[in-house]
Amino acid sequence: MAATITDNIKKAILEAMIADFSDAENNYYVALGRAEYWDSSDTPPTPRNDMDEQRKFRNSMQALKKVRGVEFVVPRNNWSSGTVYNAWDDTQVGYAARKYYVMNSNFQVYICLRQGKDANGDAVPSTVNPTGSNNDPFETSDGYVWKFLYTIGELNAKYFLSSSYMPVTFVDSSPDSDASGVVLKQWEVQQAAKPYMLSSVAVAAAGSGYTSAPTATIVGNGNESDGGDHLTVTIDSAGTITRCEINNEGSTLNYIHNLEGAEIVLTGGGGSGGELRPIISSSKGFGADAREDLKASAIMFNSKIEGDDSDFIVTQDFRQIALIKNPLDSAGEELFTDETGNALTQFNLNVVTSAFSTDKTIEGQTSGAQAFIDRVGTNVLFVHQNDSTGFEAFTAGEVIEEVNGPGVGTLDSSDFEVAAEVDPASGDILYIDNRTAVSRTATQSEDVKIVIQI
Repeated sequence: MAATITDNIKKAILEAMIADFSDAENNYYVALGRAEYWDSSDTPPTPRNDMDEQRKFRNSMQALKKVRGVEFVVPRNNWSSGTVYNAWDDTQVGYAARKYYVMNSNFQVYICLRQGKDANGDAVPSTVNPTGSNNDPFETSDGYVWKFLYTIGELNAKYFLSSSYMPVTFVDSSPDSDASGVVLKQWEVQQAAKPYMLSSVAVAAAGSGYTSAPTATIVGNGNESDGGDHLTVTIDSAGTITRCEINNEGSTLNYIHNLEGAEIVLTGGGGSGGELRPIISSSKGFGADAREDLKASAIMFNSKIEGDDSDFIVTQDFRQIALIKNPLDSAGEELFTDETGNALTQFNLNVVTSAFSTDKTIEGQTSGAQAFIDRVGTNVLFVHQNDSTGFEAFTAGEVIEEVNGPGVGTLDSSDFEVAAEVDPASGDILYIDNRTAVSRTATQSEDVKIVIQI
C-alpha cells in the first residue's frame, strides 16, 4: 500500500511544538556542554539518536538558559539579479534547486508565480528586484510575476534570520490598531487572498504543426468557457507551443480564482498534440498562510547567551548544544524556572597547595574518585564526571591532585560538595548538536539558533 505524509501534517506537528513552547507550564532551555576533547584530533562525531548520547551530554553539561522565542523558518533565499527562479507549481515536492520565493533587501518576501521566459519558452534570469506590498500579483519588466507575502519585522529578523534560514510569520487573529504596520499589512494580505487561483500555465506537451497561436480556453467549476480571453499562447517557428501566459488588464494580471478543478482546452491554430496544464493555488490562496505557500517544515528556537551571564563559563570552551524541556531543580523535585542555571558540581577546597587548571582531571587520594575540571575559582572547582573519570564519590577532607597537572589541594572537611542549580539528569532532551570547540570570553555572546526540521 502506497502512502505519503503531506506538508499539512508537518505544519500541524510544528504548530503543536510552538503551542507547547507557549504553554506557561513549560520551560524550554538551550544548554551548552562538553569542555573535554572529542578525540586526539578533536573531531566532533555525528550525534546518535539514543539514550547513551543523551546521558553523555547530561554528564558534561555546563549551564543552560531559557529559550526566548520560536518561529517557523524556511531556507533563506535573497533575491539576486541574474538568477533564474522557478515559478510556484502545485506538483512540486519540497524545494527545487531553483527557489520559487525570494527576500529583497528590505526584508520583504515574495513568491514567484510566473518565470520569465523568452519567445522560445526558455527561462530568463530575473533582473528586476521585486518591491512594494501590493495585494495583487504584479509583473516586472523581465517577465517575472511576483506576489507579495509579508515583511520580516525587526524583532523577527533579530531572532530568527540567519545566513541559512529566514522566518515565516502568520497573523492568527485580527490585530488591533496598536499593532505594527508590518503586522497590519500581513493581515490585509491574508484577508485578500483568492482561493483556488490560476497562478500560471505549464506547457505539458508542445504539439506540432501549428501555423498560428491556438486559442486557450479555461473550462472548470461550472465556468463552461472564459471566452478565451484570459490566456495568450505563443508558438515558435517550428510550429510548437512554447509558452502560455495570463493576460494583463493594464497593470493588473487577469487572474481567475475559485477553480477547484479546471482544464485548458486548445482550439484552432492548425496544429495538434498541444497540451496545457493549469497550476492552481490552494483553497486558501497565496498569502493566506505564507507557511503553506513556502512549504515551511522547520522551526527555529532562539536563545542569546551573553558573555556576562554568570552561570556560563568564560575562558573555557564548549562542544555541544542541546535543547531541553522542563529540567528540574537541584533537588530533582520542582521545575527549574530561572533564566539561567549552572549544571556543574561545585567542590569547595580548604587548602590549595598548588594551583589547579581547567581541562585537567583531579583524583581523590583517599577515595580514588576522579572528575574533570571545567572551571577554577578562588578555593572552588566546578567539575563533572563522565565515563572516562568514572562516577566514584569523593571523600570530605581528602587531598585531591591533578592526574595530568601540578594542581594539589584539600577538600573541605564538611559540605565540600555543592550540587548544581539544575539537575542535569532531568528534563527531556529534544536536540543535540555536536560541533568543534567554541571558546567563550567575557565580551562574547552566543546567539544560539536551533532548527528543528521535519
